[in-house]
Amino acid sequence: WNTGSRVSVGYDTGYGDSRLSNFSPSNFSQFQNRFSAEYSLPLLKNAKGVLDRLAYDLAQHDIEIANLQADENAEDFLLDLGLKFLDWKLLDEQIDILQKRQDIATEELGQALSKRDDNLIEAVDVLRAEDAERIAKQNLVLADSRWKAVRVELATLVGDPLLLSSSPQYNLYQIEEDLSGESAVQRLRSHSRALKQLEVVKVQINRSHESFDNALKADLSLVAGAAIKNGDSGYIDSLATDHPEVTVGLRWSKPLGNRQAKSDLMKTKLQNMQIDGRIRSLERDLQSAALAIVEQLKKLETVLTLNQDQIASSKLRTEEELKLYNQGRGDLNFVLLSRDNEANAALAYAGNAASYQGLRLQLRALLDELL
Repeated sequence: WNTGSRVSVGYDTGYGDSRLSNFSPSNFSQFQNRFSAEYSLPLLKNAKGVLDRLAYDLAQHDIEIANLQADENAEDFLLDLGLKFLDWKLLDEQIDILQKRQDIATEELGQALSKRDDNLIEAVDVLRAEDAERIAKQNLVLADSRWKAVRVELATLVGDPLLLSSSPQYNLYQIEEDLSGESAVQRLRSHSRALKQLEVVKVQINRSHESFDNALKADLSLVAGAAIKNGDSGYIDSLATDHPEVTVGLRWSKPLGNRQAKSDLMKTKLQNMQIDGRIRSLERDLQSAALAIVEQLKKLETVLTLNQDQIASSKLRTEEELKLYNQGRGDLNFVLLSRDNEANAALAYAGNAASYQGLRLQLRALLDELL
């Protein structure tokens, strides 16, 4: 296996009859038996078993590629689950925001009804408060239905019915450590399974090239053999093989032309050039995708900071609108609008935070760091 050597054993039996004339002293007839063994060691072609192990080596690389692809498929599944989980968590945050908005709308409706009973406000303000409460309830019901639908979908995908009685636990607003484009590229080069698969294919091609190149060499083998033989006019006596025979030598042969091996050798050279091009192209595409995600993450971090400022500003505006309204110098419409703006700012913050976490997840999947 490691040397390309061969061992052969054989047994020959025969009968010889030679007659020149009835009275010739050279006349003889006898049975012949021979047991032999031979060992050959290739010195050029198939040296170290290069040709013998070709199919096995290529199959081992096929297994390696299959394992990498299996991991890649598993990671794709995890990415889908992760993104679906983030959708679930986003809906959970939206429900929390909409629930608070409904509670405030219900409270404001109660206050409006009380003020109307005291003739402090017009009837139209009560209608406005009722509309605000109905809209808040409607938005909450829609978000809750989507939340339950995503939970059922996740439970089905994971195959765990316990999820049907669970809620998502995750900090949607956490900001990861700052990631530079250079760091992402370095991690990509060291972790990418897609690149590793092409690298294994390149190793396969080089292994085939080595074998085809070796097949062009002459067959020069060291041969050592031994045999025991005997011959006798009687068959039974001829079985007593007691004449030893030992041979040691070199055996050389070379095919003429050998066009098939030359053609295969040229083919592997072209395949090697093609795989190098595919590796460079894939690496360039992966780097471009990684750098684009990193850039989006940086922009989203800025947006999230602006969202926080917007939420704080909306709360202050609501407080001022309430002051004016309670002093009789404002309009309930402005209060309700400010409440909606406050809720919308919180919803936008949650949506952008979910987008940020989704991009982080996609980047980890691109860098093959999920599995």
